Amino acid sequence: MIEPTKSDIGRGVIYKPGHGHQEEGGITSFNDSFVFVRYTKQHPTAPGQATHRRDLFWASDEES
Repeated sequence: MIEPTKSDIGRGVIYKPGHGHQEEGGITSFNDSFVFVRYTKQHPTAPGQATHRRDLFWASDEES
């Protein structure tokens, strides 16, 4: 689970749902309820998709 700040906008994340496939993307914005992520399979100008924090992990943590 992540707790993003304004400086994390654009940072890479990995979506790991309880079921299904994981996806990579980048944070476009966030609010109290959701983190908005533009996933790599989306068009580069697509808006971010609302995603629960509990399903997101920092991509940089996965690389180490």
